Amino acid sequence: MRLMWFMVLFVVVYVSSSLVSILLEMINLKHATSKNASIPRILEDKINDEEFEKSKAYTADKTKVGVTHSVVSLFLGLYFVIYGLRHLETLSKRATDSLFFQALLMLGILAGVFFIVSLFFRIYAVFVVEEKYGFNRTTPRLFVFDTIKSMIIAALIGTGLVWISIWLITTFSFWWVLLWLVFVAFELIVVWIFPTVIVPLFNKLWPLEEGSLRNRIESLAESAGFVVKKISLMDASRRSRHSNAFFAGLGKTKKIVLYDNLVENLDEDQIAAVVAHEIGHSKLGHILRRFLLGSFIMLGMLLFAWAIVTSGIVESAFGTSQVYTSMLYALIFLSSLDFFLEPLVNGQSRRHEFEADAYSAKALGSGQHLISALKNLAKHNLSNLNPHPVYALFNYSHPTLVERARALGVTSGPNA
Repeated sequence: MRLMWFMVLFVVVYVSSSLVSILLEMINLKHATSKNASIPRILEDKINDEEFEKSKAYTADKTKVGVTHSVVSLFLGLYFVIYGLRHLETLSKRATDSLFFQALLMLGILAGVFFIVSLFFRIYAVFVVEEKYGFNRTTPRLFVFDTIKSMIIAALIGTGLVWISIWLITTFSFWWVLLWLVFVAFELIVVWIFPTVIVPLFNKLWPLEEGSLRNRIESLAESAGFVVKKISLMDASRRSRHSNAFFAGLGKTKKIVLYDNLVENLDEDQIAAVVAHEIGHSKLGHILRRFLLGSFIMLGMLLFAWAIVTSGIVESAFGTSQVYTSMLYALIFLSSLDFFLEPLVNGQSRRHEFEADAYSAKALGSGQHLISALKNLAKHNLSNLNPHPVYALFNYSHPTLVERARALGVTSGPNA
């Protein structure tokens, strides 16, 4: 009876996390695209009625694709949870006696199935939805090469992580601590190599030319105590009209990457405000705190995974026999539970965004430039201007534009 209750609990948690996520998407869709939805006052000078209706339509189309993908993934995942993983384990054991290759085969097939499903929806999203609204600049050839490179990177990283995971789990009693250290080290390595190894595999980077913008960015960084090793532009416009920027690097030495279309769409004051916001995250210790919170959550998940795997409850409830299958079930279960922690994680992230906004406003002497930049980005990206509050609680790591403007005391107007 206890084992039956675990199976029921597992399925209920797995299904409920997906259903709640889908329900929130539908609630948000209805709220954001209703006839009663209006342009926020802060954006009335920037977005007209035609653009507002276009943003609502874009939100609707993206949501429909996302919800359909989620529903398909839910049923597919439910099949594997109840039946498929047991059959994959049997197939893997027949193929090889090596525990590592069994795990690799099972996870490879599982990842392949979900990848194919995801690829279909990604193709539709890029070449139908994004194309419809003028965002897509990705050619089929570029899409294929990006996909192949992503698959190779994922396969190499996945193989390494599976090998070391199997070795640790089968060699040490308290493998969850060692596995946590491996994952933490892996995250740090990714942060270190991302701008110099990963990004150049997909995008071209070139130095930001000498001039007032470069001097201003360097001055902002230096005033915060950072050494700017490199300021680069990235050819993001090859793939999309969406724009962004990011910081990279550990310690006081930073690399700054600006999307080329961000520089095209914002003026110097606005770009400086965006960069100052990112500097604020580093200066105020947000990146470290987020890393520590994520590491703490990961440690807790691995501890619970260890308890589930060593208890033997998965084998008895689902009819499996191998440790890699039990570990997979444990991670699926805990990932489903993790969904309900999103409001707490996002809550911390939103507080950090408010603090970084305040830092940017102080660095530039006003919050007007940052809000002006965010307004331009909202207009350019056809952002959802009226997200449902509960949906935002679970899905938004950033406050809404209205909340950010209010926090900075910025009102509507041509300079806002």
